[in-house]
Amino acid sequence: MLMLEVRKKVIETARKMLKYGLTTGTFGNISIRHQEILVAITPSGVDYESMIPEDVVIVDLNGQVIDGDLKPSSEMPMHLALYRKRADIQAVVHTHSPYASAFAVLGQEIPVVLAEMASVVGGSVKVAPYCRPGSAEMGREVVRCLRDRTGVLLANHGVVAIGSTVDEALGVAQVIEDSARIYQLAVAMGNPRILPEDEIRVLREQYIKHYGQK
Repeated sequence: MLMLEVRKKVIETARKMLKYGLTTGTFGNISIRHQEILVAITPSGVDYESMIPEDVVIVDLNGQVIDGDLKPSSEMPMHLALYRKRADIQAVVHTHSPYASAFAVLGQEIPVVLAEMASVVGGSVKVAPYCRPGSAEMGREVVRCLRDRTGVLLANHGVVAIGSTVDEALGVAQVIEDSARIYQLAVAMGNPRILPEDEIRVLREQYIKHYGQK
């Protein structure tokens, strides 16, 4: 089977997304780039727990189905827009996590209140304006608003996280959700302290250069 291990990784990540409370039902989607020109993406409306490798769809960067009998995710245009624009992006995770989605509904960016958010995301999480899900316009707005960050909010919709691996992208989505939750708790208790821009830059640079087994 074409890209069997990549397909398995897509399913594994989708199940983790569900397990971690980052989405419900069949919502959200996962994709992984392979050999620069192919993308494995979750199919539209298929239960993650029952999903098998054959269900994961292989497409090229123009959206042409290369392998698979099911329809790819309706959000495929957004995933492909990111891959076409950014060669460094190797995986995209789109979640509907509740605390971050609350910010998206308000049209309010998530400020940097945690050191790990500065390190992993690179700054506050901006909000892309509302676009109809699955539209080419949404892909363009996500690319525009993401800039140097690893995550962005979709107004009235959810979260998009990117990474050099799908594990990294999922980790970004988790950090964004944790940051949104902790900020809302802190607001209920008092006045949260936002990290200054110069400290955010230092933390991000340190993370890129030194985090992990490098």
